[in-house]
Amino acid sequence: MEIHQERYPAYLIASLVLGVLLGLIYDLLHDPKGQGAEKEGTRAVNLLLNAFADLAFCLIAACGVALVAYATNRGRVRWFALAATLGGLLLYRHTVGRAVRALQRALARALALALHHTVGRWYVALKQLAARRRAKRITSITLRRALFELARGEWNDTR
Repeated sequence: MEIHQERYPAYLIASLVLGVLLGLIYDLLHDPKGQGAEKEGTRAVNLLLNAFADLAFCLIAACGVALVAYATNRGRVRWFALAATLGGLLLYRHTVGRAVRALQRALARALALALHHTVGRWYVALKQLAARRRAKRITSITLRRALFELARGEWNDTR
């Protein structure tokens, strides 16, 4: 069994880069808020999604370590390569990872706010239309016109 020590520096650098990429992948797979929604009804769904995200991360990490080992050291995994992968992951988490997680949280908040504003506006308007329809104060032609105005952004709820 021959040992190719001349390949160790490339193996070490590739493992370090793999650790940084694994940190980025972990951040992209998991919820930016950390634990997900606090609603009791969604707790089981969040646990299931986190379990699948963890499983996907472990599979990606295992494949990454195997690919780096095969590409640089003929398939032999060395302890220093695993340590370099962990070091790259920690390096990412404590440097660039903080900015990525902050950006991810800001984007998630902006998306939630935009959806809440858009969907909330439609929901309130449609709820008002349904109430008027039930009260027989609105005809089907008026309903279609109101929906058209709502879609164009010209809805006036004082009618």
